[in-house]
Amino acid sequence: MSQLYERKGRINETGLINTEGVTEKFCFKDNKNCYLRKGETIISRVTSGQIPGEKYSGGRQKRHAIKRFENRSNIWEHGVKYYFDYSITLTPTERTRKLVKEFEAAKKAWQQDTCVNFTKVDPPSEIEEKRDVLRVTAFEDGCASHPGKLGGEQPLILGEGCENFGHIAHELGHALGLYHTMARHDRDSYVTVKPETMEKDYHVELKQQTEENNENYGLGYDYGSIMHYASANAFSKGQPSIIPSDERYMSTMGSEMISFLDFLLINKLYSCEGRKLDS
Repeated sequence: MSQLYERKGRINETGLINTEGVTEKFCFKDNKNCYLRKGETIISRVTSGQIPGEKYSGGRQKRHAIKRFENRSNIWEHGVKYYFDYSITLTPTERTRKLVKEFEAAKKAWQQDTCVNFTKVDPPSEIEEKRDVLRVTAFEDGCASHPGKLGGEQPLILGEGCENFGHIAHELGHALGLYHTMARHDRDSYVTVKPETMEKDYHVELKQQTEENNENYGLGYDYGSIMHYASANAFSKGQPSIIPSDERYMSTMGSEMISFLDFLLINKLYSCEGRKLDS
């Protein structure tokens, strides 16, 4: 497997835009595509020649839902094409078989209540490598996704521990264009966040947004969103990192299932009324 994938190492934070914690660079050797990752977020694609310590651009501000570009190039306007790469298909294991099964279930859940269709395809050939496609991979640790469509090949990372329905549906929510609920510009009316309880690499997941870069489509705050972290979560050292204003939600924030408002956000982002996006 090592001949197919390479982690380039941790990158010096100096000069990076909107950074908290550590940024890592990783590359796929089969097509030489390289990306920057910070915590759960794949920030951008970079050229394989760039090295740790250089300044990078192209990262996108966090929003509950991304703002559509005028030409709609940052959403999957023609549906989502995806494939499972060699880390999943080359030598199937009990874990990767479960991952594929749960991915198909999560994909179906998003598909049945939105206008976005998913189509499984073969790995891109050299001629096709520039097409928009989601590369589902288990090479990297943890779970990570890019918010909305990056363009070209786009990794969706499902490492060890990310093979269940909830994690996969959450990462697909990011890929479709959703960010974390607790990053909303109006979150202070609903929760208090304590980034000091979180691992430094994941501080960025709690970064509050402004009205200028946060689009909520007039929808209320959803404590039960699949895009909301629990109060004490995997990155908070066992301590509460998100405290709801209404204590009744203390033990119920977040969900392993996609909520009605999650579906509604995607339907608004994709202007879904009366249409289905085929890939």
